[in-house]
Amino acid sequence: SELKWTDIKGFYTKKVFLKTFVMIRFADHFKGKYLGYDASKMLTNNESMLPDNYGKSAEELNEILNEHWSKQPL
Repeated sequence: SELKWTDIKGFYTKKVFLKTFVMIRFADHFKGKYLGYDASKMLTNNESMLPDNYGKSAEELNEILNEHWSKQPL
């Protein structure tokens, strides 16, 4: 299934296994509805995270994503 901007509540950064990643905070209606939710909660105690920072620092990517997310009609 496709993730929509309305399924996301925001983004934040967290250090996991010596590297900082961007985490995804899901909207209440979406929690637990994707395949990796339980594994992610078990391994990292987070709802989900991006697998890569795509050449940016986690903080920079987090800022870009939150800025873009905040401009979406909810």
